[in-house]
Amino acid sequence: MKLPWPGFSEKGSLIIPLEWSEVPFPQRPINVEGERFEPKDELHVTVIGKKPGHVILEKILPDPRIESTLRQNFEEIDWSFNLGDMVHLLSRETVNSAESTFDLEETFVLPLQVPGMAAFYECLKSHGLLPGNTLTPPPHITLYTRNCPGGIGVPDEATLIRLTRRTIPVIDLLFQDQHSR
Repeated sequence: MKLPWPGFSEKGSLIIPLEWSEVPFPQRPINVEGERFEPKDELHVTVIGKKPGHVILEKILPDPRIESTLRQNFEEIDWSFNLGDMVHLLSRETVNSAESTFDLEETFVLPLQVPGMAAFYECLKSHGLLPGNTLTPPPHITLYTRNCPGGIGVPDEATLIRLTRRTIPVIDLLFQDQHSR
């Protein structure tokens, strides 16, 4: 599946937008273990996060031809993907300084297999836009959130592992939601 160059966002990230029709989940709130999770207002796969995006943009600014090369490389890659059969429940505590409390933020993310991600990261490294030891981030879609409408960033596999509270089969998430309504 070839895609047009999406360009960098205002935040410096590069994402592939998706539609809810591309995933087997309802676009409505779900209830899991007595907690309500809201559907993400938009779905996407983050190809380049904000931090590496800013590094790349700083290198592009003096030479706009670099972005033209990235566009061409991006558009030549097959961005087909396969949905994973498991979902991760991620959680983290954040400080609510106004109330001197901690808030628990949670998201359900669906891992993907996107071979094009590794190919694009090799392109970025070969052009000197990222260090040679940069790992490809784990492709995923944030589906549902609780207390964090924007989701929880997952820049690398170590972060995914650290934030994962539980991993469950997709069918179990859908089944649990049906029985808690």
